[in-house]
Amino acid sequence: MHRQSWARGRAHWTLFAPAILVALVYGLMWQGLVLLGRGDGSVARISLFVFAIGSPLLLVYGFLRYNSVWIALAGDDLCLARGWPRLTHSQISLDEIASIRLRQSFIGRRFNVGEILVETRSGRRYRVSDIAEPEAVVNDLNQALRAFRDDENPGS
Repeated sequence: MHRQSWARGRAHWTLFAPAILVALVYGLMWQGLVLLGRGDGSVARISLFVFAIGSPLLLVYGFLRYNSVWIALAGDDLCLARGWPRLTHSQISLDEIASIRLRQSFIGRRFNVGEILVETRSGRRYRVSDIAEPEAVVNDLNQALRAFRDDENPGS
């Protein structure tokens, strides 16, 4: 049976957290040094450099990663992209999949972000990190996998 295509897992906003944190810390440190009259010192210059160069670079990294991480069920295939800088796209037939699991850290549970692990019958493992609402994604994918297996083996 051919399933309708749908995209489910997308990247989580926390990919931008490092850029925000660096901008806040170094921007506030530079501003504090300027207010204290030490804005021309080496620490202030380094703070300004990190704020002006590091924050935008981290934002670009977050943006590229945010737009290149996804996992989708398309017909009888699971398609996934592990994102920048690897830019690896994979397409796995549902009959090749042994399991789809979730891995979350304590922080990941707090922010509702996690890593989806897909293992094939041949033992190959695929990891898609930084997925938003990963528990719902894994539940939906496992439900689709069970439906596929029931369609393939109607007598079982």
